[in-house]
Amino acid sequence: MWSALRRFWWVVLGITVLTAAAASASAPFVPTPQSTAEGRFLVPVRVVERPDPASPLRTTTPNDAQLLARTYAVILQTDPSILDSVSLQTGASRDELAASMSVEAVESTAVVEVSFTAADEALARAYFTSLNTALTSGVTPNIPVGNLILLQDAQVSSEGGLNVSNRAVGIVAGLLLGLAVAMLLERLDSRIRSGVDLRSMTELPVIDLSRSSNRVAGDVLALRALRLAPDVREVAIVATDRASARIAADLADILHVANQNLSRSATDGDPIPHATWTAHGVLGSGNEGELGVQRSDATVLVLPAGTPVRSADRALMRLRSLDITSVAVALTPAPRRWARARAATLAAAASAAPAADDHPEVERPKARDLAGRP
Repeated sequence: MWSALRRFWWVVLGITVLTAAAASASAPFVPTPQSTAEGRFLVPVRVVERPDPASPLRTTTPNDAQLLARTYAVILQTDPSILDSVSLQTGASRDELAASMSVEAVESTAVVEVSFTAADEALARAYFTSLNTALTSGVTPNIPVGNLILLQDAQVSSEGGLNVSNRAVGIVAGLLLGLAVAMLLERLDSRIRSGVDLRSMTELPVIDLSRSSNRVAGDVLALRALRLAPDVREVAIVATDRASARIAADLADILHVANQNLSRSATDGDPIPHATWTAHGVLGSGNEGELGVQRSDATVLVLPAGTPVRSADRALMRLRSLDITSVAVALTPAPRRWARARAATLAAAASAAPAADDHPEVERPKARDLAGRP
C-alpha cells in the first residue's frame, strides 16, 4: 500500500480533490435533515345532566366527539388566534407553521393526530408545547378549554441528511477511492524496481548497480562476470531493448577499464584474465545479440530499473532456451538517469584532460563510477 502511495500519490491527490469538489457541489441536492414531531389530542365525551344553552358546547355522545374531532382538525390548521399564539412562542411565522404542520382526525375515533416537521428538532418540540399552551389557555372560542386535551405527547424522529459536511465525506471517500486506484495501477504496472524484484525471477547472479555510488561498482561486476566460467576470454554484453542498448555499450567500456585495473592489482597466485568486452545490442531471435552470446565465454544481461517484468522474463527465457548458463544480470539505473550520469562523468573527464596533457605524471580520470559520480 505504501509503495503504491509513493508511486501514485498524484492519482490519490487528484481523485480526492475531485471527489471533495463533487461532494461540495452536490450539497444543494442533498436532503436537509428533518425532524418530525407527532402527537395526539382527544375530544373527551362528557355526560351533562342539565344542559345549559349558555354554557360551552360539551359532547354527550361518541358521535358528537368524532364530529368535533374532524372540525377541530380544520380549526387547528386555520384558526388565526391559535397560529398567532404558537408563532409568538416559537418565533416561526404563520406561513412556516401552516406549511410544516399536518392535522387529521383518526377515522371512527375522537382522536386528532398532529405532526410538525422542521429542520430544527427544538422547533418541532416547541411547536407542540406552544400548541398545548394555546389550547389550555383558551386563545380561541372555536375550541373551548377542555374540549381538546393532550392524549399523547410529541414523539420526535429524525431522517435524511448527514451530521457531517459533504466536503468531509468527499475527502474521506476520495482518499479511499484514490488509494484503491493507486494499488490497482501498481498491480497492473509490474516493473522491476530493485534487485529484490529481479532475484525473485531468476537464480542467476544479480549485481544491483541501480543505486550504487561506489567507485568499485564496475570492478565488482567485471570480477563477477570473469568468474562465471573458467578462463573467460570474451564477454558479451546484451540488452533487453533499444533503450538499454546504449547502456550496454557504455557498460562495455566501463568493464574493459575495470578489467585492466583488476589485472594490474591481481596477485601471481590469483591472476585475472584479460577479456574482451563487447556490446552486441539487443538480445533477440537470430540477431547479433544472440550470436554474440553464443560465441562468448560469459554474458552480462543489462536490465535497467523500471524494465517491465514481461520484457525481463522474455530475455531470461531466451537465454535458457539457448542453454546459456554463464550469465550475470546487471540491474542499472533507468536509461535517462544513466545518460545524465554518463554525460556528467565524461564532462568531468574532459575538463581534466588538459591538466593531464600538461603533466604526464597526472593520470587521466577514468569513467568507472556507474552512478556517474566522480
